[in-house]
Amino acid sequence: MSAPLIWIIIPVGFSLLLLGLSRFRKVVLPVSIVFCISMALSAWKCPIDQTIRISSLIFKVDSSMSVIGRTLTLDSGLLTLVIFLYLIISVWLAGFSLTSLPTWMAPLSIMMAALLIAATAIEPFLYAALIIEWVVLISVPMLAPPSTGMHQGVLRYLTFMTLAMPFILYTGWILAGVETTPSDSELVTRSLIMLGLGFSFLLALFPFNTWVPMLMEKSSPMVVGLLLILLTAVVIVFALNFIDRYLFMREDDRLFMAVRFAGLLMVTIAGVWAAFERHLGRLLGYAILMQSGLALLSISLNTQDGWTLLFSQFIPRALGIGSAALALELLRQRTGGLNYADVRGKLRQLPFISACLLFSLFSLGGLPLLAGYPLRQALMEGLSAVSGLDNIWVLAGSLGFLFACLRVMANLAETSGEEGWKAQEKPLEALFISGLILVIWLVGLYPQVFMPLMTGLAKAFEHLG
Repeated sequence: MSAPLIWIIIPVGFSLLLLGLSRFRKVVLPVSIVFCISMALSAWKCPIDQTIRISSLIFKVDSSMSVIGRTLTLDSGLLTLVIFLYLIISVWLAGFSLTSLPTWMAPLSIMMAALLIAATAIEPFLYAALIIEWVVLISVPMLAPPSTGMHQGVLRYLTFMTLAMPFILYTGWILAGVETTPSDSELVTRSLIMLGLGFSFLLALFPFNTWVPMLMEKSSPMVVGLLLILLTAVVIVFALNFIDRYLFMREDDRLFMAVRFAGLLMVTIAGVWAAFERHLGRLLGYAILMQSGLALLSISLNTQDGWTLLFSQFIPRALGIGSAALALELLRQRTGGLNYADVRGKLRQLPFISACLLFSLFSLGGLPLLAGYPLRQALMEGLSAVSGLDNIWVLAGSLGFLFACLRVMANLAETSGEEGWKAQEKPLEALFISGLILVIWLVGLYPQVFMPLMTGLAKAFEHLG
């Protein structure tokens, strides 16, 4: 038995089985949730490359296995990512059960998680680019289901993500020459440029970020939110593989200066654009772009504290994006749209959903006492050691986004006439949403408890820090 078999091959097969049973919604969703939780728990408790004794049964879970001539390896560091991805899917599926989205999306989400784990485990690691492209293709039916059809945002998403592949694969070919002649400055510069372009497409960096708000406006917010949470986490791990494996990248100040500039640009532009946005879906899209910028700023520090901040951001980012996406999906189903005019005054009819949206957006904006604030503060302290001017741009973007959050709150709370409070949420919706709000608040109050949960991912990178 091997780790890739347990957390990659079996989930893919299980998702195909559930796909054939997707007409049985009351069976598929509970089974999917239980399966994902069991995958996360087994990854937490199962020792890798150690003998396990259960009564008279003795076996060993190997870290590697060979598939079609390629090796899949899941070590203890990557198991942290496995736990994170399957827990995200299980919580997403629980929220999914509150919506009217098609059941067949549930098994596809499990398949996406399994394939993204394969992307982080495959050797040679450049094949991860091809697996990410498979995930992109699988996600297209979820973003453009038959009921809504294809739209420009999906086409642009598919185009940009596909364009990333040749740049990254070409970089792999160049890096073979760099390893042979590391003193060749022309090859080094060319590889950095090609790699930067490839990951600019994958992470939706400016100016290749237009598809994110477009998807949030036209597709299901829950589907887009899940896709970007999973893709961003895995693409970051994929990018760190390059930095970890190649010494000249870790020692090249130009790379980290470019990453810092891209991060500052993303945070500032996303915050300013959000301040003038009048569609809640597009607003969440700008929040996601801002989070990508903050991740880049953590990478640009190139210190042990910077890597710790990067991995610690995974939980509050997923919590904020996922909670906001669920609130937007429930709002869209009840109002028919997500423009400010569509949701005006809904705080009195949908208090729990409205509160969830506000808590999530304020957390993503870095409001104190919420999940996103402690790491935002720590990141700004790290940036101040490099350049105090950088914090001005981060602060400008954050204030712009918080201003947008205040506009959302004003529209949700606006009333006309003598409208009274009349909550329309179901008890199960109110209970689940209350739990999400409580977690957002607790993560902000006790960051020392929640933030170290993802730092074990650093074990997957031998040379970082």
